[in-house]
Amino acid sequence: MIGPKTISQKGIIFLSLIIMTGFILAGCLKTAIFNQNKGGADLQVADQVQPGEVAIIESDIIVTKPLSNSVITSPLAVSGQARIGTNSIFFRLKDAFNQTIATSSAVTTPGQADWSYYSASFEFPLPESPIGLLEVYTQNSQAGGEQNLISLPVNFKSYSKKIVKVYFSNINLDPGLLDCSKVHPVDREINFDQTLIAGALEQLLAGLTEPDMKNGFITNIPEEGVKVNKLEIKDGTARVDFNQVLQAGVAGSCRVIAIRSQITETLKQFSEVEEVVISIEGKTRDILQP
Repeated sequence: MIGPKTISQKGIIFLSLIIMTGFILAGCLKTAIFNQNKGGADLQVADQVQPGEVAIIESDIIVTKPLSNSVITSPLAVSGQARIGTNSIFFRLKDAFNQTIATSSAVTTPGQADWSYYSASFEFPLPESPIGLLEVYTQNSQAGGEQNLISLPVNFKSYSKKIVKVYFSNINLDPGLLDCSKVHPVDREINFDQTLIAGALEQLLAGLTEPDMKNGFITNIPEEGVKVNKLEIKDGTARVDFNQVLQAGVAGSCRVIAIRSQITETLKQFSEVEEVVISIEGKTRDILQP
């Protein structure tokens, strides 16, 4: 176990795991303080963590690469030191949904004193979130389970962005808007932690962008204050309930038809939605009247 003393190392060793905003560091954490101006600097381990310093969990595994919150790409290079009773180190890369997207392992090589070195490089597929965790640990068949687990937050340089379509009327594609029910899609990126359907509705209610307007798109939904009270999908039917703002000041049968079309087509892009039922404050009758 690393105690509060100075340890001489070759090169600058970044002992890392995680100073996260708002995290209360327990007594099992020690701070690794570095002077990067010294070539092959000494490493000082202190009991108190200061803002901006790099910390490690009191553990027999040290991760020197990547550092916490590093931006990573595939293949991912991992390295560090270990003081363990086995010669194998294991790695697990997770996305923000706690899904394991890649695993790997490495065999340690002798180092100084009772510390050994390890390094590995492994590929991972395009994740579905911009952030994730790199977990480094050992496995003990006698004691059972995983030991010395270290979790480092990482940022993926590239990730699979969620794209949905939202539907608007278009005066360039339909001069005169002769068919009120005809609406056209535009692509929108939604947050990685949103469901596709909820994200699509949110983007629909957010309205038009300047490029949309330049391309002739118009929205018939009131531009401010419309909210979804409830969204439920069951047996192929999407039931979406709005607040009163959806129909406030709405006049003309054409606009009513267009509002319904914008909502319906936005929801029916998803395979699980075959029918859309629109309600306002729980009512389906006598709503969206011209």
